[in-house]
Amino acid sequence: MDDADILIDEMADLLAEENRLIRAADFAALARIAGLKAGLVARLEAAERPAAAGALTRIGTAARDNMRLLDAARQGLRAAQLRIAAIRGAAGRLSLYDDRGRAVSIATAATGFERRA
Repeated sequence: MDDADILIDEMADLLAEENRLIRAADFAALARIAGLKAGLVARLEAAERPAAAGALTRIGTAARDNMRLLDAARQGLRAAQLRIAAIRGAAGRLSLYDDRGRAVSIATAATGFERRA
């Protein structure tokens, strides 16, 4: 096994770890892995013998899979942000429909506990 093969194996292992971290939503660890990936890519480019096409295809597929997972995570986080904003916005108003089917918002009074002695 020469340098290119070793580097390909290291990259495959790193991509598998990245996949695990994405699924675990460990974004802090993902940030640390980015530098390692960049270093491995630079070492692969500098290798004396190019890596086998099949091995490059394998790590390319793994990288694309991780990219899809990251995109799905990003979309999920955005959807959660929008939902939280909608819930917070609903706290101060009530949405109803009038007799013509048009949406109408009614501001609600602030609620609180009244203490009586």
